[in-house]
Amino acid sequence: MGTTNISQLMAEMRQLVVNLQSRERATDGALAKSQLVNDKISSMKEYQEEVANMNGCWRMQGRKVLLAGLQQENRQILQLQQENRELRQTLKDCESTLEIVMQKHRLMVASMSHCVVSPASLPVVFNPGGDMEPQHQKTIQFSRMLRECFLEGETMSNIDQEVMARLTTENACLRELLNISTHNEPNVIREFTERSASTSAARSNGVILKNECNSHEGDGASTPTSTSQCDWAENNVRRNAAVVKKSRKMLNDVIFTEPSSSAEARQG
Repeated sequence: MGTTNISQLMAEMRQLVVNLQSRERATDGALAKSQLVNDKISSMKEYQEEVANMNGCWRMQGRKVLLAGLQQENRQILQLQQENRELRQTLKDCESTLEIVMQKHRLMVASMSHCVVSPASLPVVFNPGGDMEPQHQKTIQFSRMLRECFLEGETMSNIDQEVMARLTTENACLRELLNISTHNEPNVIREFTERSASTSAARSNGVILKNECNSHEGDGASTPTSTSQCDWAENNVRRNAAVVKKSRKMLNDVIFTEPSSSAEARQG
């Protein structure tokens, strides 16, 4: 009985030693794993610290670069604003100079346009010793005639403007009617084009259609027909040509008349 107890105790002790050895190995493995975890945690902390340091340096460097870029752009903007002011001032100076030059040019052109006679004949015409009364009278008559011509030209210009305004209004109305007719009859544009082409060809050959004349006479429109417009333009041209011819004749009489009669009268 004692031997059995001793062998049983030895077996239990042997089993206990085996269990202790296995637990020791498990503890060693757990310690190794915990050491690895600690190493990883420490490396991660170091990495985070380095990343934080790098981010701080990068932020500071980025701000410095941004501030430097903003300062450079600000300097460039100030330089461009200064150049813009200088260019505006230069442009104003050029405009004022050009205005002065053009004003002088207009004055010279106006004086040259009023001075019709050449400088070589001025001493003969404006002789202080001669009798200037006939020349003064002719000059006054010529100025009156020019005033009448200007008034007549202004009246004709007003009439032309009224006719142009009337024709513009009628053209707009006709275009509106043509657009309305186009929606109803799609072939109306082609017919209108063919009729206009035939009418233009007949007018270019000197032929005026009878029905066209009747339509212009019977519609009672205020716009003049093509023949009346041509006659009106020809009358204006003839009247202007006559006025110009008369003005040239009077100008020649005023400027190039020899003061012989006045000189003979003084000698007598």
